[in-house]
Amino acid sequence: MIQVWINKADAAEVAALAGKVKELTAQGKELKGLLLGLNEDLKDELEAVPADDKIAVGFIPADKKENVIASFHLSPNATNTVIIYKNKKVVANFTDVSAADFAKVAQAAKAL
Repeated sequence: MIQVWINKADAAEVAALAGKVKELTAQGKELKGLLLGLNEDLKDELEAVPADDKIAVGFIPADKKENVIASFHLSPNATNTVIIYKNKKVVANFTDVSAADFAKVAQAAKAL
């Protein structure tokens, strides 16, 4: 499972990150993706991402944001946080990842 928690981004960056996650999940592994917005302003951008059986999209309501950030140990100041899980355990964690430097995330996911 690869989760991308997005705190701040424009529509182009959301689409680019979604594309990178889709590329990873399409490689035939059991890898699935989840894009979550931590800011309700991102709702339209996230709803524009085409979901399928390997990638899901959602957003966290403003009244739940603080609790979610604490529960998942996310940085409230980060643009985004990418967490890779295997067997329900975190195996890699990245912050402030752009589509341009997504290779480090892809490398960690391929090592699963």
